[in-house]
Amino acid sequence: MLATLVALAVLVRGCFWAVTGATFEDAYISLRYAENLANGLGLVYNPGQRVFGASTPLYVLFLSGLTYIGAPALTVAKFFAVMADGATLWLWGRFLLRRTGRAEAVLFLGLLFGLSPLMVQVGVSGMETAFALLLLTLVLLGGIEAGAEERPLAVGIPLGLLALVRPEGALAGLVVVGLHFRNTGRLPWRTALIAGLLVLPWLVSATLYYGTPVPHSIPAKAAAYNLHRPSPLPNLWDTLSQLAPIRGPWSRWLVTLVLLPCLLRGVVEAWRDSRLRALPLLFFAWWAYLVLPKTLLFTWYYPPFLLAPFVLAALGFAAWMREPWGRWRLPESGRVLAPVILGVGLVFWLGYVGLGARRIQRAENGVRRQIGVWLRENTPEDALIAMEPIGYIGYYSRRPVLDEVGLVSPELVPLNRAGAGWFAEMLRKYRPDYVVERPEFLRKNATLNSKVPMFANENDRREFEHNYEKAAEFGTPDVPKHLLPDYQFAIYRRR
Repeated sequence: MLATLVALAVLVRGCFWAVTGATFEDAYISLRYAENLANGLGLVYNPGQRVFGASTPLYVLFLSGLTYIGAPALTVAKFFAVMADGATLWLWGRFLLRRTGRAEAVLFLGLLFGLSPLMVQVGVSGMETAFALLLLTLVLLGGIEAGAEERPLAVGIPLGLLALVRPEGALAGLVVVGLHFRNTGRLPWRTALIAGLLVLPWLVSATLYYGTPVPHSIPAKAAAYNLHRPSPLPNLWDTLSQLAPIRGPWSRWLVTLVLLPCLLRGVVEAWRDSRLRALPLLFFAWWAYLVLPKTLLFTWYYPPFLLAPFVLAALGFAAWMREPWGRWRLPESGRVLAPVILGVGLVFWLGYVGLGARRIQRAENGVRRQIGVWLRENTPEDALIAMEPIGYIGYYSRRPVLDEVGLVSPELVPLNRAGAGWFAEMLRKYRPDYVVERPEFLRKNATLNSKVPMFANENDRREFEHNYEKAAEFGTPDVPKHLLPDYQFAIYRRR
């Protein structure tokens, strides 16, 4: 059954990819870095500006290698990402079979991981998340099944690679190493040394090349987003809502009624085993990492957070089937109904999300991509373009970009940190030749995502209108109503 579930998960992702063509905005940021490196311009976004605004150096190098040999980098990367998701499901399925001896637990995880719309969409998005999930799986299973020090290569190598794919993967290292120390009283030095030796070349080269080993996306997002979000409560609600992989008021609550008892039982079962505690510990550590800093949560942030609770829910479902919990017993009908409810809901919601993703991708190609093409065809090669969405537009424009969030433009970080009026100050200080903006947000004087005022006062607005004229407009009505302002753009040319 496990092989069938893995094949189904891979097939579902392949079909979703073929039908939607979904590619996330940030995938093109990584691709622009990769192509510049492959073409001899350095590991930079804007040639001549040494700033690393991505947060996944190993994935960027992978894309660069594919580009260098002439392969379609994102297409090949998506294929391997789909295979990585299949491998992740295979590894956890084998673990559940050995641990519980019940095929039903594997089925439960296969439904959650294999058909979750979020997992599927992110897996084919062109992002590095699927590779991070596979490496995270190898770290956790190595620590659970063999111990962090008994097989240092089995844990240390994927841990080092994970930190190079996603920096927050170091959380897994802290959990596994800390738990090993708690259980044995010894630090797994060999494991830590192997992981450190893998990460060290990047730390040294990044420090020499950029002046710091820390990806600039971290301070940039902190200044543009975290600083201006007053409470962690929205993130708490968002992360809680992701635990049920289905949306809609009734279906979400129905699935939650199935999942929550399994998750709670899984946490209790895992806590009884000193090595299995890595799963609930990682779950809560990653949850705190997403919620407490008040960061803006993007879709691809969730899968590493969801992996542990999905496995715990499968463990809990197996435990419910094996024996009652005090006075609570899972009825025989529940053993059948729980997977059926989950499976039917996931299949229905996956189709709905697929239709929406296809619609959004048409908007990406018809709006943001076309803005980039227009800029490439209608502006000088050295024209400085200010914009917020630097993925599609930046990649297809091939122009120097002044990044309003600051990911690849460190000079914007102090302006974003200061808050109100950052946009007008940016125009005064750096005088971009063109500005790509959403007119609705200019009208409302509210920055996308943070809602910080773009103009400090009316004089700022009049100065912008005096110095810049509208050169082109792009938009589409073919998106959900709440996203209409996000896909209406204007290009403003400096007079």
